[in-house]
Amino acid sequence: MNNFKHTVFQSVFVFLSIVLLSLDLTADGLPQDSLAADLNVTSIRAIHRDGQTFVTWKDVVEGERGADYRYTLYHSDSPITAATMAGLKPAIDGIVNNSGKHYGYHMFQHRRLDPSLPMPTITPGGKPLPQWSGLAVRTVEKNGIRYYAVVAHHAEGRRLGKVTPGQSATTEPVAENVAPIQPVKTGDSTERGRYARIVQVSGVR
Repeated sequence: MNNFKHTVFQSVFVFLSIVLLSLDLTADGLPQDSLAADLNVTSIRAIHRDGQTFVTWKDVVEGERGADYRYTLYHSDSPITAATMAGLKPAIDGIVNNSGKHYGYHMFQHRRLDPSLPMPTITPGGKPLPQWSGLAVRTVEKNGIRYYAVVAHHAEGRRLGKVTPGQSATTEPVAENVAPIQPVKTGDSTERGRYARIVQVSGVR
């Protein structure tokens, strides 16, 4: 009887394995093609000012599901493509979801997921970043032109996203120059909610 149960168990296990392979599912139960589409960063942009380069992008997923993903920033002296990625080392890795959330709010997951909390402004007189934006700031160490790319991966480090020029990789070079870093007004103290009375931010936004 025990041998019979063992044989049945093996048969069921083999059958399920074949079904999963035929469906090409991931460990999360999602089709590989669907997951690959989810992992593509879009709307990458890089601007340089006062010795620092600000790279922004749109996260692969909005809301709570986006908390499952992290991002890695790459840079190169030449355009970055899927073919050239293998030779690059991360400039910044482990970047959290919605990393563009205003300073102070970005440190906590529940605050990064709260769309009512403000996003920062990174250009003088500019508009705040859209919700679910990623932000990485790199201090320049030598003059030159650079290209940037951002790829997404699962929080556990699995499944790198694709590099798509014009979406997750810049196609125009950014001219970078070593220079003294200058402060950037990213928001206004009136937007700090209950902290507005004790936080004062001056200067031109």
